[in-house]
Amino acid sequence: MSPNAWSLTTKGRRLIYIGVRWYILSVAMAKHLVDIDEQALRDARARLGAGTLKETVNRALRLAADDRGATVKKRLDALARTGLAPREQAWR
Repeated sequence: MSPNAWSLTTKGRRLIYIGVRWYILSVAMAKHLVDIDEQALRDARARLGAGTLKETVNRALRLAADDRGATVKKRLDALARTGLAPREQAWR
C-alpha cells in the first residue's frame, strides 16, 4: 500500500483507505475444524476433479447449495401449476 494508505478489519470486512477513496472487501470465508471421512473425501475429490482439500469441500458445498435451490424452484413451479383458488376466495 502507498504511504498514505491504511486498512482496518471490522465485523469480517476489511476496510482499505487509499488517499481519498474507501474500498470495502467482504470476505465470506471462515476456518472450521471438522472430522472428515477420508474415503468420502477421496471419492469427492476424484468425482469433482478437485486438486486440494479446500477446493473439494468448496465445490461440494456449492453443489449441495445449487441442488437445494433447484429443488425449491421445482417445488415452487409445481405449486404455481396447481390452480389454487384466488386468494380473495380462499378464506370464504
